[in-house]
Amino acid sequence: MVAFYLILLGVYFHYSRSKYCPSYLIKIPVKSARIAGNVLLLAGTVRFVYHEEWASGLLLSLVACGLAMTLIPFTAVLGKRYFIILTVLVHILLVADIFTYAS
Repeated sequence: MVAFYLILLGVYFHYSRSKYCPSYLIKIPVKSARIAGNVLLLAGTVRFVYHEEWASGLLLSLVACGLAMTLIPFTAVLGKRYFIILTVLVHILLVADIFTYAS
C-alpha cells in the first residue's frame, strides 16, 4: 500500500500541474512538481520491485500506475466531495497497512 501511495502521490503531482486540473483542487506551487512526481513514481516502483521480485514488481507497478492515472482524474472531475472521499480512503488503507505490518 505504501508503494501504491507513492505512485498515487506522484500521479497527483503530475495532474496538479496540468491544465485539466480543476480549480478547487490544491495545486502544487513548486515549479519542479513534475520532477518530484517522477521521483515518487520511481520510489513506488522500486518499492514494488524490492518487495516482490523484479518481474512481479514491475507488473504491479504498471497496474498501480494505470489505476492511479485513472482514479485521480476521474474523481477530480466528479467533484470535490468524491476526491476527498478517495483521499480519506487511501489514507485509512495506508494507516491500516502500517499497523498490520508493525504487528
